[in-house]
Amino acid sequence: MAKSEPSKRKAAEFSWPSVFAGVLVAIGLVTFTVRGVDIFALVAAATSSLLQAPVTLYLTSYDDLDMQVGDIKKIDVDVNARVAINAVGATIKFPQDSMEVLGFTKEKSFFDLWTEETAISEDVGEIHFSGGTTRSGGMTGTSTILTLTVRAKKSGQSSFYFKDSQVYSDDGKGTQLDNDARPISFSVLPQASPTNVSSGASVAPSPQPVKPLPKSADLNSDGYINLIDMSIMIIHMMMAPYDQRYDLNVDGFVNISDLSILLSQVR
Repeated sequence: MAKSEPSKRKAAEFSWPSVFAGVLVAIGLVTFTVRGVDIFALVAAATSSLLQAPVTLYLTSYDDLDMQVGDIKKIDVDVNARVAINAVGATIKFPQDSMEVLGFTKEKSFFDLWTEETAISEDVGEIHFSGGTTRSGGMTGTSTILTLTVRAKKSGQSSFYFKDSQVYSDDGKGTQLDNDARPISFSVLPQASPTNVSSGASVAPSPQPVKPLPKSADLNSDGYINLIDMSIMIIHMMMAPYDQRYDLNVDGFVNISDLSILLSQVR
């Protein structure tokens, strides 16, 4: 009986290292077998990318990226800053022949000062905004600048992207920071044709399916959250481009924060 407690402690001490060892083995097999690339080179590239752009501007849909002609969606214009910032200005382009910007709201914005009125130019397909925050210490982390309301006018691929963007550090010097401005693209299908029915028959319209952004850490949808999901997550942490399906906390990055969320759900 005297040896039982040390044995239990020893088993507990090596449980997590065993898990991570299994993850690394799985990642190695998948990476080298499927992609045939150097995993260490991917890590170096990801680290280099993080160092080059301390600020990311990106667009987040409230649900998925599939639409039909006539559908309306909301899009957040978001910023993630790893250093304190206090001002942002940008022009967002959109295809005016296939998408319409119905309006915008500033209700969720961290801006408390707008240097010029936000403008939507339908004729050239542009949205322009400029402003910042007077908050002491600026803004660090993830926040929203604007929320856009858009409607699909024509089938096909429709992308919103930053034509230009400027982000300034809260360093008292007006230092302009490098930023990674990411687009968003919608797949728009033709509007569904009404079903012909015989006279006197009544058919209720079928509701359009809503497919929200996945929040589950079950990345391969097999009903379990385990080493396989951990392997998938770590691979996407090192891959480009950004894929919001693996961004569990919707902060514009697939990184250690998302892995932490996944690990908390492993059973």
